[in-house]
Amino acid sequence: MLNPKTSVDTALGSRYPEAELGDYQSGRVILSMGAIPDELSNVHQGTVFFEFPDSDVLELSGRHAERLLHGLVTQDIRGLPVGRATWSSAVNRYGRLISDFRVWRTSDASYLLIGPPESGAPLAEHIFAHRVAERIELDWKSPTCSCLVLAGATLEQVLESDASAPELGSLELAGVAIDHGPGPELGVPTRVLVVPNESMAAVTEALVEKGAQAAGTDLYDILRVESGYPLFGYEATADRMPIEVGMTDTVSYLKGCYVGQEVIAMATYRGHPNRLLCGVVFESSDQAPEAGTKLEFESGKPGILTTSVLSPRLGKAAGLAVVHHTCAEPGTVVFCQIGEERIQGELVAFPLVASPST
Repeated sequence: MLNPKTSVDTALGSRYPEAELGDYQSGRVILSMGAIPDELSNVHQGTVFFEFPDSDVLELSGRHAERLLHGLVTQDIRGLPVGRATWSSAVNRYGRLISDFRVWRTSDASYLLIGPPESGAPLAEHIFAHRVAERIELDWKSPTCSCLVLAGATLEQVLESDASAPELGSLELAGVAIDHGPGPELGVPTRVLVVPNESMAAVTEALVEKGAQAAGTDLYDILRVESGYPLFGYEATADRMPIEVGMTDTVSYLKGCYVGQEVIAMATYRGHPNRLLCGVVFESSDQAPEAGTKLEFESGKPGILTTSVLSPRLGKAAGLAVVHHTCAEPGTVVFCQIGEERIQGELVAFPLVASPST
């Protein structure tokens, strides 16, 4: 059960001939639409949209969908009202991540699960491995739809609705009814849109007519780093727990048991996560260390730089890092190598840059 999309480059290239395309989170995306300062201006003074054609979208439905999903994911599904969305994770019995994803409760007995590329198959395996007699259906939506993330200061004007609302919404673009829900934390209002593939060109054209601009993941990473938003495959990996990588908001501590719950509860209440997600700002202003670079401390275990960018608003290189809990205090000095040069930085609390509205 693999996502059969094979023409992403053709589709993106035909709509955005000036775009630089590349790999991101196991999918094909627009990396850049041009100068980052211009894209930053678009997001902080207007609205931009990011296309994620290879996102995995599953629909879980049936009379036992709520019961099964509630026992398999970290969020409180029973407490999620119809028409609302939440950010959740699925973990194995050792508390290690399978993936994170958005859960949209579209009716009493149906949910849309929206995750990163290549998350659908392991999530489906997780569901069926623990299904006993539950009556459910799992529909693979990815071949027929894709995701847009809209972000920006003028998002409410573009959507003509409250961009911060926890409820799911719908709007019509190019004659197509488009569902949308709460998006990632990027320091500006965001929404996730699920768009039929056959309508994507018309929908993005309609967004441009409303004043939104296409943007690339180079900008997306800058916003993620500045606000401290982790991404599966970068900060979050299969050997880590959600509470170690900045995904604590995906975990409900009030619900009952779920697969992996005991490990996460013990790490939270009887001790501490071994690792934590931190922001890091470097002295360098013209070159960012590569993601995957080892971070060294004056004392303590090394950490890993998971995402790195050149932040125009900071005027410095910055990044997200997963470090041992004993070294995770803001202000802690770090060192890393860029080629032959050893550069210094320090850990910084999130957000690294205050929202323009604050």
